Amino acid sequence: MTSSSSMGDMAQAFRTRQHNETVSQELTRLAEELASGRKTDVSRAVRGDFTMMTTVERGLRMAEIYRNSLAEAEIATTAQQDSLQLLHDKLSELAPVILSATASGQVSRLAGGAADTEAVLAQAIGAMNTKVAGRSLFSGDMTDRAALVQPSDIMDALTTLVADAADGAEVIARVEAWFMSPGGAMKPSPIRVGQDNRHSLSRVRVRCCRRISPPLTPPSARG
Repeated sequence: MTSSSSMGDMAQAFRTRQHNETVSQELTRLAEELASGRKTDVSRAVRGDFTMMTTVERGLRMAEIYRNSLAEAEIATTAQQDSLQLLHDKLSELAPVILSATASGQVSRLAGGAADTEAVLAQAIGAMNTKVAGRSLFSGDMTDRAALVQPSDIMDALTTLVADAADGAEVIARVEAWFMSPGGAMKPSPIRVGQDNRHSLSRVRVRCCRRISPPLTPPSARG
């Protein structure tokens, strides 16, 4: 009888000790999870279903991609705004000079205005050909190339184009037509604004503030 009781007491003590160890391990695990904020056995926590975790991880990756895209867009739009502001400032400075030169009718002032105009044209094209991180800002999807051709190429083409023009009106008409033509300086490419959306800057008109009415006379014919 005594031997049977002793065996029962020992078994009960063993079960109690085993239970205490299990509880102690569970408390340790819970304390670690509470401190770290992470489950020690993820598979057990989600019961083998990782669908929700995959969705959350994908959402976090997409959020990071969007954050980087927004940061890049902010840099690009800031640079675009700076370029457009420079273009606006230069044209604002040039307009009174051109108006004054054309109003005077003096050849020297017209020549000076033409020189100023050519310089501003070069600065404007430089602003429109601005690149950020090796990508052109105003070339639409074709960010590996300049938005506009070089000023010297434009001037060479226009000089040949208007060489036999009869008067100022014809010069203006030819120049405007050249700028608007697909083979001219303006070569707009579609700009991507979404996954399936693109918009094109198809027409950019630059007009003189005042047309020059007197006919163009070659220097050799002037008295």
